[in-house]
Amino acid sequence: METLKKFTFISPSFFTIIVISFFMSFFTRQCSDKKIMTINGNDFVFGKEFKMQDPMSGKVKTQKIPPSIWAIIPFALSVIGIGIFFINTNLKFVIAVVLSIVSIISLIILKNNLNSEIEGQGGGMVSIELVPQIGYYISMIGL
Repeated sequence: METLKKFTFISPSFFTIIVISFFMSFFTRQCSDKKIMTINGNDFVFGKEFKMQDPMSGKVKTQKIPPSIWAIIPFALSVIGIGIFFINTNLKFVIAVVLSIVSIISLIILKNNLNSEIEGQGGGMVSIELVPQIGYYISMIGL
């Protein structure tokens, strides 16, 4: 138990970094290696409306990204993870591990859901892909 007390600074700082990473770019949407738009993690948590130009027709379209439960879960659990270390309990490291595992699973599901939504949007003519960015990678590594 004494060795665990040496690492008490690690988990709250990691959870803080994860919360900050949600304000960084999470994914870039690309069409034939041309960046269409960049989406932050907080766009998935709170939802956002984008105006973007259709690469095929040139018309401006409005696209709404609704809040995703798979992004809300790791964001909320990271905030809870920060707070858990202010509570005096011996289980805080076990709780931190459980919060991290659930958050990692949620982020993987978020990426897979987004990839499956984007697959059919090219109409078979162009390839539209979702490329993870620094915020996504920091949140995955930090957990």
